[in-house]
Amino acid sequence: MGLFSKKTPAEPVPRPNPPFMPSQSSSGDVPLKDRLSLNKSMPSTDLPPLPTDVTSTPELTPIPITKNLNTVSNKMDNINDRLNQIESPLPSPQPIQSGPKPGAKVFIRLDKYTEIISTINNMESKINELKNAIGKINDLRNAEQQLVDSWNKLVDEAQAKVNDVSSKLPPANR
Repeated sequence: MGLFSKKTPAEPVPRPNPPFMPSQSSSGDVPLKDRLSLNKSMPSTDLPPLPTDVTSTPELTPIPITKNLNTVSNKMDNINDRLNQIESPLPSPQPIQSGPKPGAKVFIRLDKYTEIISTINNMESKINELKNAIGKINDLRNAEQQLVDSWNKLVDEAQAKVNDVSSKLPPANR
């Protein structure tokens, strides 16, 4: 049938050109390799020698200690005042009223309202059906109880008659 034989071969995707590279260097006629080696040929700067006694601390300029102590004590006073305010007893919580406020208006779309009303009516009818079914079950249970009570009465009467007859007969040799 040859459904796939009519396809033409896909053309190869052309390769993108390489990024532009300048043919001449920007710093005169010195090639890049030589420019990199120029940095190595520069004399290195020597660092000053480390002190022999490393444990000594550098000398600091004296700072007025009383000024620093005053600012620290002021900050501590501010923090103590804030802590006292935070530690004061909190007012007792008030209960939150649940439900809508009295007199609050609620707007419902008319189609939703009719749907809600029909749902409520269905629920009420189901509740009434369940109450009727429970009432019938109670009636059946009461009827069964009366029947079982009457059977117990009959069994008790039969037992009483058997006991009466056995008491009038002389004892048998057993």
